[in-house]
Amino acid sequence: MPIRRYPLPQLPDDDHFRNLDWVETGNAPVLALGRDYNAGLLVPFHKHTRTQLWWARGGVVLMRTERGRWMVPPGHALLIPAGVEHSAEMISDVRMHSIYFAPDLLRAERPMVMEINPLAGRHHPPPATLC
Repeated sequence: MPIRRYPLPQLPDDDHFRNLDWVETGNAPVLALGRDYNAGLLVPFHKHTRTQLWWARGGVVLMRTERGRWMVPPGHALLIPAGVEHSAEMISDVRMHSIYFAPDLLRAERPMVMEINPLAGRHHPPPATLC
């Protein structure tokens, strides 16, 4: 799945603030969003009140926190605990998806990289209707 090329936005841009606000004010226990980023982009330090699963569906990203750095290659995700300040540097063009979990639903003690099952990224056609 190719990643669309855009002029590099200056972050934080309007979409970044809109997304952060949506994540912080959403009522659902689980929220998800996705975005494409160009190589070289740096998302500045920020944090969320929810635990975040940051999935690199395509491309490579370097995530930084006060506690360390994590390389997130394609097919992997970084679990970021609620309240942990983090930044992201796009090493290549990146297609990301994030899932945000309410604090009472999922707690993490420290960031960790994990492999994501390839089935999570598959697009499946709707099931056939049986008559």
